Amino acid sequence: EDLTDWIANAEANSPDLLALTAQVSAARWEVRRSASAFLPTADIIVQKSLSESDNIVNPNARYVNGQIGVQLSMPIYTGGYNSAKVRQSKSSLRELEARYEGMRRKLALQVEREFNAIGQAILKIEALEQASRSAEQALLSNQKGVIAGTRSQLDVLDAEEKRANVRLELTRERVGYIMARMRLLSLSGQLDEEEISRVNSWL
Repeated sequence: EDLTDWIANAEANSPDLLALTAQVSAARWEVRRSASAFLPTADIIVQKSLSESDNIVNPNARYVNGQIGVQLSMPIYTGGYNSAKVRQSKSSLRELEARYEGMRRKLALQVEREFNAIGQAILKIEALEQASRSAEQALLSNQKGVIAGTRSQLDVLDAEEKRANVRLELTRERVGYIMARMRLLSLSGQLDEEEISRVNSWL
């Protein structure tokens, strides 16, 4: 009964919107990765060497040398490549965010349209059901009028035509309600086999 709940469900379950959300997240990480090229990097360097020496004083001597240290690198200028990479990443991110917002608004409008269509269809169906009962009574009254001699067969045919038109309009509204309901459930990710079976039973 709450439109905001339907919109929230649609945003949470829309495959297209979820795919675009993942793309936006990946683009944000790409911006961070591109910007990290301007940050200093620290490397730990470990070296180990083995050397042998053959002399009179110490024949077959072996020496093991080990070194460990930290190397700090600071990028100063890379020819503008990193700056261009960052600008490109940010531009791609803005484009994806704009697409996401556009798709989100379009989805909300679609949900609102189907939600309102269902409400209007319910009101029309109730009114047409009452009109159908009235048309049925009018037809019966004309048929009795023919027997009593106060109505003609033309009046009966006119009443039958009106009843048929009302029934046709009622059927159209019921089908319209069913279609709007299925579209709304589809947009919100809730159209399942159980709902399809329910619709089939109505039809």
